[in-house]
Amino acid sequence: MGCGASNATTGGYTILVSDTWNQVERTIEVRKRPNNKLVVKRSGWKTVRIFVSSTFRDFHAERETLIKEVFPDLRQWCESRRLHLVDCDLRWGVPVDSSTEETLRVCLGEIDRCYQDNIMPFFLNLTSERCGWIPNPLEVPDSIVEEYRWVMGLSVTEMEIMHGAYRKDNLNSLFMLRDVSFLNNIPAKLKDDLVDVNPIAPEKLRVLKQMLKDRFHENQVNFYKCQYDGVDSDGKVELKGLDDFSKTVFQFFKTRIEEQYPLEEKTTDPYRQIMESHESFMRNRSASVLGRNDILEQIKEHIVSVGVDKALLLLGGPGTGKSSIMARVADVSVEKAISRDIPGSPDQGWHVFYHFVGAIPGSPDLEACLKRLLKELNIINESKMPKDLETTCQVACSALSNPNTKPVIIIIDALNQFDESKESTVLNWLPVKLAPQVRCVFSMIDDTPQHKTLKSRSSKPVELFVTPLDMESRKAIVVESLGKYNKKLDEEQMTSLLSKESSQNPLWLSIACEELRVYGLFEKLTKKIKSFPDGLLSLLESVLSRFEDESGGQLVVATLCLLECSKTGLLERELLMILGNPKNITPSKDVKKIKSDQTIKNPLAASNWARVYRVLKPFLRPFGDSGEGRLDFYHRSLSKAVRAKYFKQDSWKNIWWHTVLAKYFETIENMDRQSEEYPYHLTKCDDKEKLREYLKQWRVFHHFYHPEFSGELLAFWRTVGDKSELFDCYTESLENMNNNPNVDREEISLHYEKVARVV
Repeated sequence: MGCGASNATTGGYTILVSDTWNQVERTIEVRKRPNNKLVVKRSGWKTVRIFVSSTFRDFHAERETLIKEVFPDLRQWCESRRLHLVDCDLRWGVPVDSSTEETLRVCLGEIDRCYQDNIMPFFLNLTSERCGWIPNPLEVPDSIVEEYRWVMGLSVTEMEIMHGAYRKDNLNSLFMLRDVSFLNNIPAKLKDDLVDVNPIAPEKLRVLKQMLKDRFHENQVNFYKCQYDGVDSDGKVELKGLDDFSKTVFQFFKTRIEEQYPLEEKTTDPYRQIMESHESFMRNRSASVLGRNDILEQIKEHIVSVGVDKALLLLGGPGTGKSSIMARVADVSVEKAISRDIPGSPDQGWHVFYHFVGAIPGSPDLEACLKRLLKELNIINESKMPKDLETTCQVACSALSNPNTKPVIIIIDALNQFDESKESTVLNWLPVKLAPQVRCVFSMIDDTPQHKTLKSRSSKPVELFVTPLDMESRKAIVVESLGKYNKKLDEEQMTSLLSKESSQNPLWLSIACEELRVYGLFEKLTKKIKSFPDGLLSLLESVLSRFEDESGGQLVVATLCLLECSKTGLLERELLMILGNPKNITPSKDVKKIKSDQTIKNPLAASNWARVYRVLKPFLRPFGDSGEGRLDFYHRSLSKAVRAKYFKQDSWKNIWWHTVLAKYFETIENMDRQSEEYPYHLTKCDDKEKLREYLKQWRVFHHFYHPEFSGELLAFWRTVGDKSELFDCYTESLENMNNNPNVDREEISLHYEKVARVV
């Protein structure tokens, strides 16, 4: 009798599910989409949204993998194609006091945004052994039923599938179905979060999976396996064996995005490419500048005023939002210049030059920046290009003080971050008095050498300080930052976050919002907010701790320490070769353990590097597709945080990392890179003997020699000893050359002349 009753019940569920899918069939808009591809022509940057649909309690592990591994990798690939990737992960974002209508509108409304931005949503569904919430007819408002053609009997997750993929036979939709075998080793007490207790669930899931297989192409419906791997500190089930899952999701969306948004043809003019890269940064950063209207108005007044002959300096500490303000100034100036709305040059119009130091590969190179400026002003061309930085500075200074120069507004962000040189510090390219039709707006950290140089001039610059954010602006930043990903804080959470004094700093606030965005436990979100340290460096240190825990442990630490100890940043290939030697990664007080031969044939495995780079990328200067740009910290605040976290208690580690770098650069053949880094690290290690032997080499002498003043060479010799030691060393070498009949006499004379100039 019991068995018969069970069969009757099962049969009843079959009929109910069948009736529901009959209703679904009547709402289908496209029976079968032709195989022709959707190709969108575009100009400039485009936003790509990926909506993630699943029940929540049972997909914590996969969503963590997506948000912290798959999507960051995909985002990096998209950026190389001028695409902004936004992943729509609704694990949290709907306040607990929301009505049913608000909850349903958040879920389905986000899919509407995907339609608006991408014509056909990029849609990812994860399905296993749970159906999730099935609203009863009284819970679904008539407005939702009418607007979204709600089918009673479907769960919210199934309605997401209907709206985002099923009804339109969406080619951009991917369904990842988890194989039931993962349950085999899971303790019984944990299965409630993973298996739906609703008796209709097994039949609903069976039919759903079959309907998906029947409806979509084979590559769109994938079964994947994984295994139980214990629980994390929050009691959430962890899974292993998700590599195939990650690869499938990444490759599917990479292919679909590539087909829908083919790569634009790029200009071959290198100056044009650099300008477009700065333009992309400008557009991105200028999109959200809140609470800075007074500052923007004062900069505008400086630009449009008559009789201005000095630069305006935007000053403030790290993370105060200077770059965003400068980007907005550049964006508005370009717009006004095009429409001839800037007074003062009605005939020619104004040219706007903008440069964001550290924003793109090569941007800290002052010589390249000035040459681009002079080229845009038609002062130089390829046939009359200045030969070096000193000459370039002279031409620039002459042009910016010449009343016949084309009217120009020069906007340079982070002026103090140009590569170290006499020219970048003394600013001899910037005339004391600007021509009447030249406007200069520079941002920098106050009290840096560049700031002090400009303040010491007879014609002092106009100074404008960036003030802390007011409460209204802070709240707007949080709403906008999280709103992009359809997340929002409730009133208590917002108050808790903004009550911290450091929330006045835009960088602290943006880092905090990013930490919240990738946090997967809505029920512990308030506790997470309260745990944020109230201080920029302290927050960065806590972020670094998370990176260690999640993405490579000591490998992350080694990468951070090597970058911090490098003089000018490291090329990616240099970093990979150093990290490829396991003995370099873990510091020891015994520096003799560092292998003297650093010519390791095998660099760090690409998969290991990908994990490290993925988490550090938001804090690094971009280094370009070729990898030839320097990897270095974008914000000096991170440099300070690394120092505080990894060097403060153990000062001997400083010697360890400098020794590792010295050993590596001792062996490389590239003289430019060796001369930049090797003697610097020998100085930091106080290895005077090796430094002396290095400086004695004539190839090194010729590299550092400058006919006017060989300052860097002399500085290194001062580390070794006094000037007499330098003289004695080179004199001995010259005498040996003199006694060698095979050495050309003219060459010896030239060596004597150069040594005399240096000494």
